[in-house]
Amino acid sequence: MLKMTLPAVAFAMIAATCFVGCNGPHRDNVAAPSIVVTPSRKTMQTGESTRVTAKTINLVGTQGIRWAVTPTTGKITPENDNGLSAMFTATEPGTYQITASADAGNGRWVEDYTNITVNGVVIDNRQLNMRNGNPNAPMNTPNNPNYNPNNNPNNNAPAPR
Repeated sequence: MLKMTLPAVAFAMIAATCFVGCNGPHRDNVAAPSIVVTPSRKTMQTGESTRVTAKTINLVGTQGIRWAVTPTTGKITPENDNGLSAMFTATEPGTYQITASADAGNGRWVEDYTNITVNGVVIDNRQLNMRNGNPNAPMNTPNNPNYNPNNNPNNNAPAPR
């Protein structure tokens, strides 16, 4: 019969625990690779820009961050070669999802996203004739060939001379 001493039993238990528990993919107790996206603002106006940053965790040898935005009426532009920050702008109101992704190695990718709400009104480039509300009507201005200085829509002010 094999008689085990207390130190021998303790050593056997520690060795078995390490053999079973230390053979997993994270035996060195390092967190899995990941990425976190953070906007400088969650709400903005049409035409404004805001910075979005990506923080990578435990990514080795990454070649940079890939940015994407949906809907595609928004625009995201990396600010530097590694792409850890980017500028977002949108010309139309709505909620935009901005996604950053990075190569985690071995064919794996990590990604994270954030939403930014863009408020505002789409402004048409045509001038609006306030007299009749028709956006296609020409304004009564000196550069209009049908200009009439006596046709003043504002009755309280003198006609232009």
